[in-house]
Amino acid sequence: VMLSQQVPLVSAPIDYRASLVYENCAATSIMIVICFCFCWPNGFVALFVAMSFIGSFVILGRISDKANTAVDTVDTSAELAVEIFEQAK
Repeated sequence: VMLSQQVPLVSAPIDYRASLVYENCAATSIMIVICFCFCWPNGFVALFVAMSFIGSFVILGRISDKANTAVDTVDTSAELAVEIFEQAK
């Protein structure tokens, strides 16, 4: 069973995870602003840590995307399923 065929079952967890990402990004931004207000050296440290996390997530996302693309090009299960279905007719 492919995930693309079960959109309602897949969309709810993805929406929930996306909302968690948005909420955490907003909370991090607010905390960095608060750090700058109370102690500006700590604000720069928090900004550096947040930027390094974001940079590492971007790099890891690109690596993961390349790996998934490589697997998708190798995966021939859809063509095989169509061929089996046509042979069964």
